[in-house]
Amino acid sequence: MAQKKEATEKLEIKDVFFDFDNVMAIALKRGVLKTEKSIAQEIGYSNDGYKKLNRKAPQAVATLVAFLKANDLKLEDVIKECESKK
Repeated sequence: MAQKKEATEKLEIKDVFFDFDNVMAIALKRGVLKTEKSIAQEIGYSNDGYKKLNRKAPQAVATLVAFLKANDLKLEDVIKECESKK
């Protein structure tokens, strides 16, 4: 049986941001009013932290986006919810 060569390639990681303006537009089309303040509260960030995410996401998010694109994957393919330990 032939061995498969391991595919490794250095990812090109670009800066990314959270497009909360688009989130607000989508929510509004669904009949839900979301504001900057309500989104900041929902994600557990201060208003200043929210504004930073709107300009540049953390490096881990940028790395994940690059990995997904490079491997033609969706977020659901890579990230799973942990099972509750009761």
